[in-house]
Amino acid sequence: MKLVYLNKELDSSLEHELFSENEFGFKVTVTYKDSRIDIMNNCTEVHNKYESLRDDCIAFESDIHFTGCDRTNCDIESVIIENANKIEKNF
Repeated sequence: MKLVYLNKELDSSLEHELFSENEFGFKVTVTYKDSRIDIMNNCTEVHNKYESLRDDCIAFESDIHFTGCDRTNCDIESVIIENANKIEKNF
């Protein structure tokens, strides 16, 4: 899985806990190996390989929308994390 955080590629085999310092959070684009795409808006935290979930997961949380989700890393081609520039209606 390719993991890109603010234009910098991170080692996706390691745990990463990424917090947004932007008032609008992150816009996260997840591209799956089967070509599906998910966009998570206004994420305030992204946590790769979160121990209390499963070692093969990446979690997305939004304190702005009071929700979150996780995805299995082996299904993902890439995760691109960039700063959001507005509050979106939906997560």
